[in-house]
Amino acid sequence: VIVDSGTTDTYMTRNLKAPFQKVFKEVAGFDYAESGMKLSEEQVYQLPTIVLQLEGHEDDNKAMSEGTPGLARAVDQQHPNDILIVIPPAHYIEYDTDHKKYVG
Repeated sequence: VIVDSGTTDTYMTRNLKAPFQKVFKEVAGFDYAESGMKLSEEQVYQLPTIVLQLEGHEDDNKAMSEGTPGLARAVDQQHPNDILIVIPPAHYIEYDTDHKKYVG
């Protein structure tokens, strides 16, 4: 499954900011700060992986085989044709050498 937004950056809607920050703090143990976070390399590796589930096109995705990567079949039997986008920490934060912080 290929999902191409046409840009290298993806931004969440403001409506998701508060819920995202709440869950991030619960999982990571500290606040997510867009302005930058001073983290050790170990802390970066322990950050949560973000998983987005997008509603898939049922007719097209039904035709795909059971093992097609990117579909939700293995984790969501009610919505097996949805598409999962998995975003590891290295893809949602990067180290800013000028400010010596990880920024998102």
